Amino acid sequence: MRRFVKTLAIVLALPVIVSALGLLGRARWEARWDPWLVKQMALQRVLPYGGLLMRPSLSTLCTGGQIGSRFPPCATYTLYSTAIGGSAVVGGVGFAFLGGLIVAGRWCRGSRRRMIRFFRPALVATAFGTACLGLAHGLLAVAGVLVGAGALWLQPLERMPGSLLLAACAAGVGWALAMGTVAFSLIRRPTISLVGQVLDLSEQRRLAEFVGTASAAVGAEPPDNVVVCLVPWLFVTGASVTGLDRRVSGRTLCLSLPLARILSVDELRGQLAHELAHYSREQAAFTTRYASPLVGVSRAMRDAARRSRGVRAVLWAAPLALLSVLVGEVAAGNVLDADRERAADDAAVAVAGRETFAAGLVKLAAFTPAWHAVFALMQHAAYSDTQYVNVSTVFQEIAASNAGDERLTGAELAVHGHPVDRHATLKERLASLGLQLRDVAGAALATVPPDSAATLIEGYPEIEERLSTAEHQLIVETGGRIQRS
Repeated sequence: MRRFVKTLAIVLALPVIVSALGLLGRARWEARWDPWLVKQMALQRVLPYGGLLMRPSLSTLCTGGQIGSRFPPCATYTLYSTAIGGSAVVGGVGFAFLGGLIVAGRWCRGSRRRMIRFFRPALVATAFGTACLGLAHGLLAVAGVLVGAGALWLQPLERMPGSLLLAACAAGVGWALAMGTVAFSLIRRPTISLVGQVLDLSEQRRLAEFVGTASAAVGAEPPDNVVVCLVPWLFVTGASVTGLDRRVSGRTLCLSLPLARILSVDELRGQLAHELAHYSREQAAFTTRYASPLVGVSRAMRDAARRSRGVRAVLWAAPLALLSVLVGEVAAGNVLDADRERAADDAAVAVAGRETFAAGLVKLAAFTPAWHAVFALMQHAAYSDTQYVNVSTVFQEIAASNAGDERLTGAELAVHGHPVDRHATLKERLASLGLQLRDVAGAALATVPPDSAATLIEGYPEIEERLSTAEHQLIVETGGRIQRS
């Protein structure tokens, strides 16, 4: 309800303001002409009729058909009335559009098939409708400037300075273009940028075989690309991914080297099976046409809201609000996402085993936060004009030195960060597997496994060093480096 009220206020604010200005201007214009109405009628040789004789006013004269068109003050009166009527139309259309988004969102979320078929078109329709509404608001803003100036100066609207009209038109066009541009930028297919290296799978035979076997086990096609990175992410996406060397499209596996160091081969197999299961024959359509676009547009809206300040906040308010209504209605109370994640967990269990998969989940929840400590150390190194040669080893050392039982305190409430999916808490995922944290605590705290998953990657230490250097340079160049006092 709060989201609806906020969006309704944004949609109706400009129509209400222009309508109020139009009513004020028309009232002042009518009050100006009423005392001299009879004299002006005589000068214009206008013969009064019955209604005008009963109520001698400018409104009666200007709404009296052919007579009003012969009376000069009626031109301004009609323009005021047009602005008022236009405001009502734009406000009504905006209200209907908002109601349509609510109905469409609730209708989509009730069926998996409807989500697959209609969610992406609904996003495009929302962006297009927002652009059209922006155009209407732009025209209405021009009318608002004119009627506001007329109400202030009591001048005929048709005689307003051309420079004022030109400036108002330019502002209105800019407003419309901004709303349309923002709306479509929020729903475009995302590009994930990270400090990563695209691997040549022809030179990574063992890794390619490992990934291919896991893909076949869950009924999915192997990823087209594999990108290794330093941030603690492990995911498969259909979005474009930009690394240090180039941009790749198609289906891409992003694998964190620091996480690969602390995961065993079997634990990585389980986590990878979960990610690939989203692209199995049963899940691929739902993932590509609903789940991934939903997460992508949600992330884009959060980023835009965080960056919107000043004038940008005003221009972005309507697109963000309208899209949030659709996305919020689709996602509210939706159990299909949870079913999809449980199905992926079940597929991972079938591939890696229940305890092994659960140990990997706990390990990720417990030690992923160590990356924050690593990043802080890298910032301090940049301040000191030094650099860590291999931050993956730093990550593993921090994890190993904090691998006591106390590390699992509060881990059950953790939600593993993921750029393309939304997961339940660790406690909920373990419960769905029929396990508790203590059942896999020992394996989860083994951060230096003898069969580290990193060994699947040929030449991984050299890759880690190259990425560490690139990450250090990025921290310095983007202001991550602390300034000397």
